[in-house]
Amino acid sequence: MNSVSLYIHIPFCKKKCSYCDFFSSPCSLQKDKKYVPDSYLTALCIQAESYAKIFNVESWKTIYIGGGTPSLLTAEQLEFLLGGIKKAAVFADECEVTMEMNPDDISESLLAAAKKSGVTRISVGIQSLSDEVLKAVDRRCSRQTSLTALELLHKKWQGGFSADLISGLPLDSREQLEKTICELLSFDPDHISLYSLTLEEETPLGRAVFSGNLEYDYETADDCWLAGRNLLEKNGYRQYEVSNFAKPGFESIHNKTYWKLENYIGLGAGGTGTIYSCFSEQKSRNFQNDFSFCMKNAVRWTGTQNLKEFTSFWNDLPAFSEVLKDFSLPWGKTVQPASVEFLDRKTQEFEFLMMGFRLLEGVCADEYAVRFGKSLAERLGAGCGGLFDSWNERGLAVRIYRNGQEFFALTADGILLLNQFLQELLD
Repeated sequence: MNSVSLYIHIPFCKKKCSYCDFFSSPCSLQKDKKYVPDSYLTALCIQAESYAKIFNVESWKTIYIGGGTPSLLTAEQLEFLLGGIKKAAVFADECEVTMEMNPDDISESLLAAAKKSGVTRISVGIQSLSDEVLKAVDRRCSRQTSLTALELLHKKWQGGFSADLISGLPLDSREQLEKTICELLSFDPDHISLYSLTLEEETPLGRAVFSGNLEYDYETADDCWLAGRNLLEKNGYRQYEVSNFAKPGFESIHNKTYWKLENYIGLGAGGTGTIYSCFSEQKSRNFQNDFSFCMKNAVRWTGTQNLKEFTSFWNDLPAFSEVLKDFSLPWGKTVQPASVEFLDRKTQEFEFLMMGFRLLEGVCADEYAVRFGKSLAERLGAGCGGLFDSWNERGLAVRIYRNGQEFFALTADGILLLNQFLQELLD
């Protein structure tokens, strides 16, 4: 493997939003005036160097620093972290380096540190520009804080700029979402993610709705998202994925790694990585599983959510050169604190279709054939009165020829029914 994408998880938050089910740990300002322990960042750098050697990574294709709240890092910590990542493997030419930021944390000094450290793209979590809505989901930023952050990004940041919004939040409305979008557009972001609220049972918001303590209108929430989509497209933001819109040429390169089932390494407590193919016969000697098994079964790991366990393991690891012969990721002789899942070919195929049909460009038939040795048209029932043909007749799916290749895709209306399409594909 030469160039691979990298995800870095910073699982620390001052305050958790009531809808969030991502792993994060509450934190406060310590005596050293830092929210994120230096020991955690050192562990990340050691883990990055170890994984880069195991997987023969020569360069990082894309890097995404997510959380949690990565913007809690100090300027010095950010420089240290990305310096360690660069030591593990160089940044590829035009490497997209994205960092998530909370509006509360954005300052000129943080933006300057991000630029100096190699960050090329900032993703800011706006969610809504209504104080009433923000308060209803326990966001720690206000409307004014978000507007100030957006102004700073617009005037001072020279790289890519993406903003996240969530439709269907409690107390939100179609009118309020459209107002939020119009205000956001005045700051000229390159990319906007418009997510539809997902209620998770283990979150405070999910419990309130499912217990009946909070009324929630799913139909109104759907109408909200549709209105938001239409407004974004009307203003030149092309929908290229279920929840993502961009000006031409500003699509997220890193996220396409996930949607196209490309290899990516995940670092950190709670960080996930997936390797679909990279094992050489020489490298396979470091794995308990034989070479043929590794080639047929992708591997996915998720780091422990025990911060102390994660930090201690990596900081106490002997010099890498001394343990390489016995060290082979979470499923080898030196067992890391992580859960591991092997994905057989059937699972990989379904994930390939599930993620590929999220994209408006659709699934490439040639790529499917190379990867799985089968005809995509036959798998979808295209040309024989099967599933794809029935969706095509209703204007929900389309067969496209682009640059000499054949693609199967859902239309803008069909992608709203993605889950139904996938369920019928499984039946």
